[in-house]
Amino acid sequence: MTSKNPFFLILFMILGSCLLSPTASFVDDNEGGHFLDRLSVRQKIEMTVLNGIRNAERQADETARERILKQTLAQVEKLRASAPKQSKKTEKEIKGQIKLVEKSLKQVRTKTAAL
Repeated sequence: MTSKNPFFLILFMILGSCLLSPTASFVDDNEGGHFLDRLSVRQKIEMTVLNGIRNAERQADETARERILKQTLAQVEKLRASAPKQSKKTEKEIKGQIKLVEKSLKQVRTKTAAL
């Protein structure tokens, strides 16, 4: 029962690729915006902190780690300053993330001083 007509094969391939694609090509609800635009301030700060700490841990040089952590701290402060007024709970979570970066920076500085 195979068809010799390639139309059905092409139609099946197109439908299959549309269904299996991670985003629907015919639906554009964000008008071409980046996925980070849809995140809250808290989520953006969490991602920035996690990426900064992970990148710092990958560095072999202590001065490079310190530089990356300083940049991460500056990015977090910039995000925090540009954000509208947050709730007390969110502000507390943001301060916790900042303390996490500061703690990592302090550990790097003590390692550098010990060397």
